[in-house]
Amino acid sequence: MILSESKGIALWTVAQAAAAVGITSNAVNNWVRRGVLAPAADASGRTLVNGQRRPLYWANDVREAEAKTRSRGRRNGSQPLPEPLPDGIDLSVTLWTATESGRYAGVTPNTVHNWRYRGHFEIAGRDDRDHPLFRAIDVIRAEKATRERAHRSYTP
Repeated sequence: MILSESKGIALWTVAQAAAAVGITSNAVNNWVRRGVLAPAADASGRTLVNGQRRPLYWANDVREAEAKTRSRGRRNGSQPLPEPLPDGIDLSVTLWTATESGRYAGVTPNTVHNWRYRGHFEIAGRDDRDHPLFRAIDVIRAEKATRERAHRSYTP
């Protein structure tokens, strides 16, 4: 729907917005619920609706919301690239926290904990705050096995 032909300002329904940026309608509704995207309003502040009394959204607002959420990091299941391993370390004796493990394996710390819960490796020690430490080689092996099972590879 075009509000003003002279301005070329488009108003979209949730389904149109989702199709325009290549995501699901649920994702658009999540943006609205989280406050990333607000329904279009007229000069008096009333929400603009279509014939079925569904809210409409400005096309530019939808594109901005999509860019904002894309710049946050992961989208469509993409994985962050892992940081390069430090030179000269012995992976069989080096112990990492969940955060360090995630950084070098290219996953979140929560994923590292999930691997432990699933039995991919054991806690190798504790730090001074009693947080678990993991052997670096175990983390790297778990990440590699997970990536191979899912037929994923790293793409720059």
